[in-house]
Amino acid sequence: MVYSRRALCLTEAHREVSRHDMKNSGTNSGARILFFSQGLAAESALTRIVKEAGGLFWICSDPDSVEFIAPRIDGACCLVDLDLNDNSNFELAGRIRPAASSMPLVFMVSPASINETRRAFQLGADDVIERPFTLKAVKSVREIVNVYYKQAEKMAKEPGDFTNLCRLGGLTGRQSIIAELVVRGRSTKEIAQELGISPRTVDAHRAMVMQKVGARNSADLVRIALANTG
Repeated sequence: MVYSRRALCLTEAHREVSRHDMKNSGTNSGARILFFSQGLAAESALTRIVKEAGGLFWICSDPDSVEFIAPRIDGACCLVDLDLNDNSNFELAGRIRPAASSMPLVFMVSPASINETRRAFQLGADDVIERPFTLKAVKSVREIVNVYYKQAEKMAKEPGDFTNLCRLGGLTGRQSIIAELVVRGRSTKEIAQELGISPRTVDAHRAMVMQKVGARNSADLVRIALANTG
């Protein structure tokens, strides 16, 4: 019997979802990682390390599988390990952000690889961590996830509705949060401290926000936000 590529990847997704009791996955205090990779060595390392750290993981090799699994797990992060210097991988990775829109997206990059880091943020990454994948990386992912969901919950309670601004620019979750903080008058340093990320990462997100919404500077972003307040 011949199966279509989509049927095969959804079979993969069903298998990955069934590996864990989804009702109980939210009670696990370790990192919950939806791992996207096309390398068996990377998958093997992740399996060993996440188990050692007491977390849960799901492995995908196709964006359709990500789209199937992502809505079915809470408090998780999509971690992508692809060589973004390869144009074919860059195009493939471009399909992951829409598929994993319900969770933070983190890319693994080579140490000191400015091009991979730049490309990751172009693709809508919420953050990046350096290879290789270690217990320290698991801790970093857990911190990224905790800050992401706590900040999203906090922003939802604060006055001011910038939903239209975020929709206008097609901003990712992290970009939306940073856009709101900029509009609320926070400096790069303050945003970095509040989100637990580096000022350089904040600047990278801010640049993508400006580009997406067509703002020339922070003042222009505020103007656009006020004009599109819901």
